[in-house]
Amino acid sequence: MDSNHKKLMNGSRMLLAFMSFIVFILALLVTGSKQPFGIARASESITPSQVVSTGLVKYQDEYYLERAFIGQVEPNQLSDLGFELTGLLNVINFEEGDLVKKGDIIAVLDTDRLVAQQSEARANLAKVIADARLKESTLVRTIKAFEGKAVSAQELDQAKEDRESAIALVSVAKSQLDSITVDINKSSLIAPFDGTIVKKFIDVGTVVRQGQTIAELQENKNFEVRIGISNNLINSVQLGDQKNLLINSNEYLGIVSAKLPSRGQNRTIDIILELTDTNQLRAGDLARLSLKKTVNERGFWVPLTALREGKRGLWSIYIASHIPNKVNHASNLEATHFIERRTVIVEHINESSAYVSGAVDSEEQMIIEGAHKLVPGQLVRIKTFESDGASV
Repeated sequence: MDSNHKKLMNGSRMLLAFMSFIVFILALLVTGSKQPFGIARASESITPSQVVSTGLVKYQDEYYLERAFIGQVEPNQLSDLGFELTGLLNVINFEEGDLVKKGDIIAVLDTDRLVAQQSEARANLAKVIADARLKESTLVRTIKAFEGKAVSAQELDQAKEDRESAIALVSVAKSQLDSITVDINKSSLIAPFDGTIVKKFIDVGTVVRQGQTIAELQENKNFEVRIGISNNLINSVQLGDQKNLLINSNEYLGIVSAKLPSRGQNRTIDIILELTDTNQLRAGDLARLSLKKTVNERGFWVPLTALREGKRGLWSIYIASHIPNKVNHASNLEATHFIERRTVIVEHINESSAYVSGAVDSEEQMIIEGAHKLVPGQLVRIKTFESDGASV
């Protein structure tokens, strides 16, 4: 009896322990079933009181596409100066960096040969003029003799022809003299405008070819800016527009004076802007022009730190959603929100933010920092930053 009683008591104890274990497991299952939809059970192992930074989603109907373009300051006039003649370079009156005035003589070719030809042409002209006068006198006498029937009509015609031939020779001699005089004048290289000699290519004693550049002359005023604009923004620039340019950390006003009809090497279209003020500017200075274009597309701005890259080139952001009030678990009493992933389409991106659209409601709380440290379903507390939704 004693042995049987002990066996019965041991069996009862085992049954009681088994029943207690079943009750414990059922309690855990019931408690776990109270978590809200979308919250991962793995969140039990994540610190529930983690604080995240959020901003409100602010929708707008359009955004501005802004781009900066770089160009160069150019002189309104920049000339390569050279002679129309071939000859020996005798004189250069200016060096690099020297200021010149319009009409100043920059350089002179040797003119000894031309001067000798000019003297010869003058002598020849004097000769043919004297001969023409003689032929004129002969014609007058022949006319009188013909009237007195002392000469024939043929002799009169010959006198007239001789006079016309002499006049023609005078004209030729004058042309030859004028041509030599022009060559002598062109042997002096004249400054076409006020400016600075920025480069000298040839020294005295060099035999120069026709059209060979002797010096480069740059105008010191009336600077302009040339900038290449991309095709998607060229229509935002019109002739006569006033644009602010940043040059050497200073702001200058430029007026669009030309849009060139052809594309440049970078497939851009050059525009020319005349500067209203050229103080302290030099040719070659870099100029920066910012242009904006309105794009009608509904969406909202997010910082780049909020974007998460997914598969197949998809992008997403994290939204902090309220935990339902019915949740009451010892491990999440301090948490107020849980993390949801939302897919978005990136419409435009700049240095610090992106303009996106997607299945996100206005005024929802988006995670703006530390998104790479979070997972969907994670329990968090939020720290909200106000945002006006503007592009940064």
